[in-house]
Amino acid sequence: MPPSLLSIRDAVQKQMVESFQNDQSVNHSVTLNTCEVICYYGDKGIPWHRDITRSRDGKYIHASNSQVESTVVCVLVIGDSRQLMMALHNFAGKKVGHIQKIELNHGSIFFLHPNDEMDVMRVISGRNVRSHYRHRSMGVSGTSGEFSIGFVFRACKTLHRVNRNSGMFIYDDLKMSETALKCNKILDTFITEKDGTQTRIVSGFTREEVQNFMKEMFCQIRDKYLS
Repeated sequence: MPPSLLSIRDAVQKQMVESFQNDQSVNHSVTLNTCEVICYYGDKGIPWHRDITRSRDGKYIHASNSQVESTVVCVLVIGDSRQLMMALHNFAGKKVGHIQKIELNHGSIFFLHPNDEMDVMRVISGRNVRSHYRHRSMGVSGTSGEFSIGFVFRACKTLHRVNRNSGMFIYDDLKMSETALKCNKILDTFITEKDGTQTRIVSGFTREEVQNFMKEMFCQIRDKYLS
Protein backbone atom coordinates (compact mmCIF):
# COMPACT_ATOMS: atom_id res chain seq x y z
CA MET A 1 0.00 0.00 0.00
CA PRO A 2 1.18 3.57 -0.66
CA PRO A 3 2.01 5.71 2.43
CA SER A 4 -1.23 7.72 2.20
CA LEU A 5 -3.30 4.53 2.16
CA LEU A 6 -1.27 3.02 5.01
CA SER A 7 -2.08 6.03 7.17
CA ILE A 8 -5.80 5.59 6.52
CA ARG A 9 -5.48 1.82 7.08
CA ASP A 10 -3.90 2.47 10.47
CA ALA A 11 -6.74 4.81 11.45
CA VAL A 12 -9.38 2.30 10.32
CA GLN A 13 -7.62 -0.54 12.15
CA LYS A 14 -7.41 1.51 15.35
CA GLN A 15 -11.14 2.14 15.26
CA MET A 16 -11.82 -1.54 14.50
CA VAL A 17 -9.73 -2.70 17.47
CA GLU A 18 -11.44 -0.21 19.80
CA SER A 19 -14.86 -1.37 18.60
CA PHE A 20 -14.22 -5.12 19.05
CA GLN A 21 -11.56 -5.32 21.77
CA ASN A 22 -14.04 -6.93 24.19
CA ASP A 23 -15.54 -9.29 21.60
CA GLN A 24 -13.98 -12.72 22.13
CA SER A 25 -15.37 -14.01 18.81
CA VAL A 26 -13.27 -11.54 16.78
CA ASN A 27 -9.59 -11.90 15.98
CA HIS A 28 -8.43 -8.25 16.05
CA SER A 29 -4.74 -9.01 16.68
CA VAL A 30 -3.92 -9.35 12.97
CA THR A 31 -3.02 -6.47 10.67
CA LEU A 32 -5.31 -5.32 7.88
CA ASN A 33 -2.80 -6.06 5.13
CA THR A 34 -4.86 -5.72 1.94
CA CYS A 35 -7.15 -3.11 0.45
CA GLU A 36 -9.60 -3.55 -2.41
CA VAL A 37 -10.89 -0.40 -4.09
CA ILE A 38 -14.45 -0.91 -5.39
CA CYS A 39 -16.00 1.80 -7.56
CA TYR A 40 -19.78 2.20 -7.81
CA TYR A 41 -21.36 4.28 -10.57
CA GLY A 42 -24.86 4.35 -12.01
CA ASP A 43 -26.56 1.01 -11.38
CA LYS A 44 -23.28 -0.92 -11.25
CA GLY A 45 -23.31 -2.83 -7.99
CA ILE A 46 -22.55 -6.18 -6.39
CA PRO A 47 -25.18 -8.96 -6.07
CA TRP A 48 -26.01 -10.93 -2.92
CA HIS A 49 -22.94 -12.68 -1.51
CA ARG A 50 -20.94 -13.41 1.62
CA ASP A 51 -17.23 -12.83 1.89
CA ILE A 52 -16.29 -16.08 3.65
CA THR A 53 -16.90 -19.54 2.18
CA ARG A 54 -18.19 -22.07 4.69
CA SER A 55 -19.15 -25.73 4.66
CA ARG A 56 -22.73 -26.90 5.04
CA ASP A 57 -22.19 -27.29 8.80
CA GLY A 58 -20.93 -23.71 9.04
CA LYS A 59 -17.19 -24.35 9.36
CA TYR A 60 -14.57 -22.05 7.85
CA ILE A 61 -12.97 -23.69 4.78
CA HIS A 62 -9.25 -22.88 4.84
CA ALA A 63 -8.60 -23.90 1.23
CA SER A 64 -11.38 -21.67 -0.09
CA ASN A 65 -10.64 -18.45 1.79
CA SER A 66 -7.84 -15.91 1.62
CA GLN A 67 -9.21 -13.84 4.50
CA VAL A 68 -8.07 -14.82 7.99
CA GLU A 69 -10.72 -16.65 10.00
CA SER A 70 -12.81 -14.66 12.53
CA THR A 71 -11.64 -11.26 11.25
CA VAL A 72 -13.69 -8.15 10.53
CA VAL A 73 -14.05 -6.64 7.05
CA CYS A 74 -13.65 -2.85 7.28
CA VAL A 75 -15.11 -0.63 4.55
CA LEU A 76 -14.32 3.08 4.31
CA VAL A 77 -16.72 4.96 2.02
CA ILE A 78 -15.86 8.13 0.12
CA GLY A 79 -17.80 9.99 -2.51
CA ASP A 80 -21.57 9.92 -2.98
CA SER A 81 -23.90 8.05 -0.64
CA ARG A 82 -25.16 4.57 -1.43
CA GLN A 83 -27.06 1.81 0.33
CA LEU A 84 -25.76 -1.51 1.60
CA MET A 85 -28.44 -4.17 1.89
CA MET A 86 -28.30 -7.16 4.21
CA ALA A 87 -30.72 -10.09 4.44
CA LEU A 88 -30.81 -13.57 5.92
CA HIS A 89 -30.34 -16.47 3.48
CA ASN A 90 -30.40 -20.23 3.88
CA PHE A 91 -27.42 -22.38 2.88
CA ALA A 92 -28.80 -22.79 -0.66
CA GLY A 93 -28.67 -19.01 -1.08
CA LYS A 94 -32.43 -18.39 -0.91
CA LYS A 95 -33.42 -15.18 0.84
CA VAL A 96 -35.47 -16.01 3.96
CA GLY A 97 -35.49 -12.69 5.82
CA HIS A 98 -36.43 -9.08 5.31
CA ILE A 99 -33.94 -6.73 3.64
CA GLN A 100 -32.21 -4.32 5.99
CA LYS A 101 -30.83 -1.14 4.40
CA ILE A 102 -27.75 0.65 5.71
CA GLU A 103 -26.94 4.13 4.45
CA LEU A 104 -23.24 4.49 3.63
CA ASN A 105 -22.30 8.17 3.51
CA HIS A 106 -19.06 9.93 2.65
CA GLY A 107 -16.50 9.25 5.38
CA SER A 108 -18.46 6.44 7.07
CA ILE A 109 -16.86 3.15 8.12
CA PHE A 110 -18.79 -0.12 7.96
CA PHE A 111 -17.65 -3.20 9.90
CA LEU A 112 -18.81 -6.65 8.76
CA HIS A 113 -18.73 -8.95 11.81
CA PRO A 114 -17.59 -12.53 11.01
CA ASN A 115 -20.50 -14.02 12.97
CA ASP A 116 -23.03 -12.37 10.65
CA GLU A 117 -22.00 -14.71 7.84
CA MET A 118 -22.09 -17.88 9.95
CA ASP A 119 -24.87 -20.44 9.47
CA VAL A 120 -26.68 -20.65 12.81
CA MET A 121 -30.25 -21.14 13.95
CA ARG A 122 -32.18 -17.87 13.95
CA VAL A 123 -35.85 -17.18 14.62
CA ILE A 124 -37.52 -15.98 11.41
CA SER A 125 -41.28 -15.37 11.37
CA GLY A 126 -41.67 -17.50 14.49
CA ARG A 127 -39.68 -20.44 13.10
CA ASN A 128 -36.13 -21.62 13.77
CA VAL A 129 -34.24 -21.40 10.48
CA ARG A 130 -30.58 -22.16 9.88
CA SER A 131 -29.40 -19.02 8.13
CA HIS A 132 -26.63 -16.49 7.51
CA TYR A 133 -26.48 -12.88 6.37
CA ARG A 134 -25.54 -11.94 2.84
CA HIS A 135 -25.07 -8.41 1.56
CA ARG A 136 -25.21 -6.47 -1.68
CA SER A 137 -24.89 -2.92 -2.99
CA MET A 138 -26.95 -1.49 -5.84
CA GLY A 139 -24.59 1.38 -6.60
CA VAL A 140 -25.75 4.99 -6.69
CA SER A 141 -28.70 4.38 -9.01
CA GLY A 142 -31.83 6.17 -7.80
CA THR A 143 -29.85 8.77 -5.88
CA SER A 144 -28.54 12.20 -6.80
CA GLY A 145 -24.99 10.86 -6.67
CA GLU A 146 -22.77 9.71 -9.49
CA PHE A 147 -19.76 7.95 -7.99
CA SER A 148 -18.95 6.15 -4.75
CA ILE A 149 -15.78 4.32 -3.72
CA GLY A 150 -15.39 1.64 -1.07
CA PHE A 151 -11.96 0.96 0.40
CA VAL A 152 -12.28 -2.61 1.68
CA PHE A 153 -9.60 -3.51 4.23
CA ARG A 154 -9.02 -7.14 5.21
CA ALA A 155 -6.52 -9.37 6.95
CA CYS A 156 -5.39 -11.96 4.39
CA LYS A 157 -3.33 -15.10 4.92
CA THR A 158 -0.98 -14.62 1.97
CA LEU A 159 0.16 -11.73 -0.22
CA HIS A 160 1.46 -11.73 -3.79
CA ARG A 161 2.98 -9.08 -6.02
CA VAL A 162 0.95 -7.44 -8.78
CA ASN A 163 1.77 -5.09 -11.62
CA ARG A 164 1.13 -1.58 -10.28
CA ASN A 165 -0.13 -0.33 -13.65
CA SER A 166 -2.53 -3.12 -14.57
CA GLY A 167 -3.31 -4.64 -11.17
CA MET A 168 -2.63 -8.09 -12.62
CA PHE A 169 -0.73 -10.86 -10.84
CA ILE A 170 2.96 -11.21 -11.64
CA TYR A 171 2.89 -14.79 -12.89
CA ASP A 172 6.58 -15.49 -12.27
CA ASP A 173 6.09 -14.57 -8.61
CA LEU A 174 3.84 -17.47 -7.69
CA LYS A 175 2.39 -20.70 -8.91
CA MET A 176 -1.02 -19.69 -10.18
CA SER A 177 -3.91 -22.00 -9.41
CA GLU A 178 -6.33 -22.86 -12.22
CA THR A 179 -9.04 -20.77 -10.53
CA ALA A 180 -6.72 -17.76 -10.19
CA LEU A 181 -5.76 -18.00 -13.86
CA LYS A 182 -9.42 -18.06 -14.91
CA CYS A 183 -10.17 -15.05 -12.70
CA ASN A 184 -7.23 -13.20 -14.16
CA LYS A 185 -8.49 -13.82 -17.71
CA ILE A 186 -11.91 -12.50 -16.73
CA LEU A 187 -10.32 -9.36 -15.31
CA ASP A 188 -8.33 -8.91 -18.50
CA THR A 189 -11.55 -8.62 -20.46
CA PHE A 190 -12.52 -5.57 -18.42
CA ILE A 191 -9.31 -3.67 -19.15
CA THR A 192 -8.33 -2.36 -22.56
CA GLU A 193 -5.61 -0.13 -23.87
CA LYS A 194 -6.50 3.27 -25.24
CA ASP A 195 -4.06 4.83 -27.71
CA GLY A 196 -1.42 2.41 -26.47
CA THR A 197 -0.59 4.57 -23.47
CA GLN A 198 -3.58 5.09 -21.19
CA THR A 199 -5.58 2.33 -19.58
CA ARG A 200 -9.32 2.75 -19.71
CA ILE A 201 -11.60 0.80 -17.41
CA VAL A 202 -14.94 -0.44 -18.75
CA SER A 203 -16.73 2.00 -16.40
CA GLY A 204 -15.80 4.83 -18.75
CA PHE A 205 -13.49 6.46 -16.23
CA THR A 206 -9.80 6.52 -17.08
CA ARG A 207 -7.39 5.31 -14.42
CA GLU A 208 -6.08 8.87 -14.13
CA GLU A 209 -9.62 10.18 -13.52
CA VAL A 210 -10.20 7.61 -10.79
CA GLN A 211 -6.84 8.40 -9.16
CA ASN A 212 -7.55 12.13 -9.21
CA PHE A 213 -10.98 11.55 -7.70
CA MET A 214 -9.49 9.35 -4.98
CA LYS A 215 -6.83 11.96 -4.20
CA GLU A 216 -9.51 14.62 -3.82
CA MET A 217 -11.56 12.41 -1.52
CA PHE A 218 -8.48 11.54 0.56
CA CYS A 219 -7.93 15.24 1.23
CA GLN A 220 -11.52 15.62 2.40
CA ILE A 221 -11.39 12.80 4.94
CA ARG A 222 -7.78 13.19 6.14
CA ASP A 223 -8.63 15.52 9.04
CA LYS A 224 -11.58 13.42 10.11
CA TYR A 225 -9.77 10.08 10.36
CA LEU A 226 -6.12 11.00 10.89
CA SER A 227 -6.47 13.69 13.57
